Amino acid sequence: MVTFRKTAWQTSTLLTVIWLAACGTPLGAVRSDFLKGRQLFTAYNLWVEQADEVFDINFKRGMIIPAGTAVSEIAIQEHSRFKRIHFTLAGDGRQFIVHWNSKYHPTRTIQDFAAGLFGEKDFSSLSAGLDQNEISAIKAGRITPGMRKDAVLIAYGPPPEHATFSLDSSVWLYWTSRLVTQSVRFDAEGRVIEVH
Repeated sequence: MVTFRKTAWQTSTLLTVIWLAACGTPLGAVRSDFLKGRQLFTAYNLWVEQADEVFDINFKRGMIIPAGTAVSEIAIQEHSRFKRIHFTLAGDGRQFIVHWNSKYHPTRTIQDFAAGLFGEKDFSSLSAGLDQNEISAIKAGRITPGMRKDAVLIAYGPPPEHATFSLDSSVWLYWTSRLVTQSVRFDAEGRVIEVH
């Protein structure tokens, strides 16, 4: 069963987060000690809609940062007008910003979101136990009939909670762009039966 509950690693990470006031850093940025000597990776495919911008709702357009990509220099920036997560790709040093909006995540904080965005599993660990069709779909950034919920989570990430209240639901709602949604329907066994 897949739920929004935090894993033991996420809980311990959040409890051990050390917030350091970033003296001289503009707009109230604070650095978060998510790394703590660990190598972290993206937990699911992220779409970069513009040059370096990712949105928390993860619109399915633009370049894909693949699930299991090594990251570093993770920081959370909180300001009265916005909240963002900054991260760097460990391989080539490219930097990205995730724009976070609490209205899409009514039961989570930006720290919860960041802890679910990154994890300690590379792609081979994330995809362990999935079949080749699921792995191919994830790499292509697609959802296909027969995929299990775990595979959908790696391909698309969790659906925004304001529209899909529980991962136990038989229908998950995603946004492919600001005005277009995509629903994913599962059978009783948790496999995709329709993408519309």
